[in-house]
Amino acid sequence: MKFIIFGSGHVGSNIANTLDEIGHNVSIIDSDPSSFRRLSSSFSGERIVGEGYNLKTLKSAGIEKAYGFVAVSSNDNTNFVSARIAKEHFNVNQVVAQVYNDKSEKLVSRFEIKTVSSFGWTANQVLNRLITTDGIIDYTDDAYSVSQLQFSVDSNFSIKTVSDFEQKTNAKISYIVRNGQPHIHIDKSKILENDIIHVTLHNDDIEKVKRMINV
Repeated sequence: MKFIIFGSGHVGSNIANTLDEIGHNVSIIDSDPSSFRRLSSSFSGERIVGEGYNLKTLKSAGIEKAYGFVAVSSNDNTNFVSARIAKEHFNVNQVVAQVYNDKSEKLVSRFEIKTVSSFGWTANQVLNRLITTDGIIDYTDDAYSVSQLQFSVDSNFSIKTVSDFEQKTNAKISYIVRNGQPHIHIDKSKILENDIIHVTLHNDDIEKVKRMINV
């Protein structure tokens, strides 16, 4: 899926690195080209110098095909404006904006834009708001009737281990993103709240798994 990140600070670069590492198409925008130094040496996405509220810049980043847009610059107003443009002008499915004070959060929330604070695991907060508990189909191979699905674990999710999930769903957990970092060797792992789970499953089992994760 296509994701666009506005702001290549600590949070933005962490989000971009994680999304890129797990196979998504990522473009990251910042007005300061030196900020891209925070990106991983293996980052394969696009680096764009510009502002996240500029229509030409957004179009060059591929906003018209984007599933998600993240505004994590250092300015509340800039984040709010760019997030509104992504949501209202380009109809981006998932839009998240970082805010630094309560007044900004109340304003942004009025426009049905998801927000994250500047405290705690901000990158992980953003990833969990981008990838909702509804279950997103990443990829479907019709020739072999297999799909890849991802979902975020909320407090109502009753299954607590990888092995228990796989036994109940006939699906295979490929990896878990936890605190912004992907974990691959997870055969004996516990499933924790706010984990982002990536699952490979047969197409016939998609609806059953979606019902299970939307407890």
